[in-house]
Amino acid sequence: MGIYPHQYKFAWGNILYTPESIYNVHGAHLTLAEYQKSMSANFKKMHIDMGDFQNMIICDDWAAIYYWYVKTDFETGERTPLDGMYFYHFEKDGSKVKLLEKILKINKN
Repeated sequence: MGIYPHQYKFAWGNILYTPESIYNVHGAHLTLAEYQKSMSANFKKMHIDMGDFQNMIICDDWAAIYYWYVKTDFETGERTPLDGMYFYHFEKDGSKVKLLEKILKINKN
């Protein structure tokens, strides 16, 4: 099971994904709108099968999640195994917790 392009628009939450958040993707600092546009464009070209979490570390207001997944190119059918490391920086905002920053590092296996 993975995230399909027609389902992706429903995946954006209003708790973790806020307009004030910064998304660091391969060194580029993106706003929420830029990140959503980039990911939506990617999901028109590929399918992602999320794998298992390999490791998760939570310390204070930071979380790090390491996992494996496979992307499939719609045009070629090529399946590429990848591993990804996400770092999340959170902030308490009254009774809610919001995402301040998301840093993404993707590696090919």
